[in-house]
Amino acid sequence: MLVRKHTSEMPLTTVSITAPLQIRPWLTTMFTAVTFCCLYATTAQAEYSFELDTVSLYKDRGEDQDEKNTNFRPALQGAWQYQHSSGVFVGNWVSTGKFGRASLQLDTTAGYGVDIGENARLEAGYTHSIYPHEGSLNSNEIFTSFSYQNLTLEVFRGLRSGVNNKDMYYNFDYVHPIDARWSLGAGMGYEHFGDSDEKSKIDYRAGVFYQLNNISTVSLVFAGANRKHAVENGIRDNRVILGLNLDF
Repeated sequence: MLVRKHTSEMPLTTVSITAPLQIRPWLTTMFTAVTFCCLYATTAQAEYSFELDTVSLYKDRGEDQDEKNTNFRPALQGAWQYQHSSGVFVGNWVSTGKFGRASLQLDTTAGYGVDIGENARLEAGYTHSIYPHEGSLNSNEIFTSFSYQNLTLEVFRGLRSGVNNKDMYYNFDYVHPIDARWSLGAGMGYEHFGDSDEKSKIDYRAGVFYQLNNISTVSLVFAGANRKHAVENGIRDNRVILGLNLDF
């Protein structure tokens, strides 16, 4: 698990483009941290993972992360993660998008994972999400995940009052390899909101993935959610999302 995958991206990724000048210090901070980690890695019993993605639309939990009702809103995403041999991990995930006055989402995640045999893994952790210049959207949640071979099950619980307190999100993703390069994937999530006035929703996604080489994969994902009438700007509408994922 590289930091925390955003579920509508499937097991690979999704993103949003264009970050204005005022948010560049956030990017500078993240990549400075990545550089430091690279230099330190030679002396620590740890593993570092890096990821860069671009997608035609950033969709999270079945909802478009933008304020325009269009199918094509390119996004850029990046992530790094430090995984210690003890099981402790920490990292950042960043994406462009449109979140009120914010054009950037920055997630910081820390947790602990343990392997169960050769094919299973259990993880638990905490994620804090920041939206520069739109602090009212900042949120935090705890999560746990269990993966067995190509199946992943996740549970998230929101913590911030007035934003996502007591929100519960349950998600599964499954990837089926066809051959050395081609894979099929499918997933579904159920979100129960802590606010009793907001009704629960189900999101879904299915996609095909093609591995170009050892570090890059292209994807084509269909994603959306039910209760489309309950939100504005068509953010839960069905979308077809094209993506490119680079893992280092």
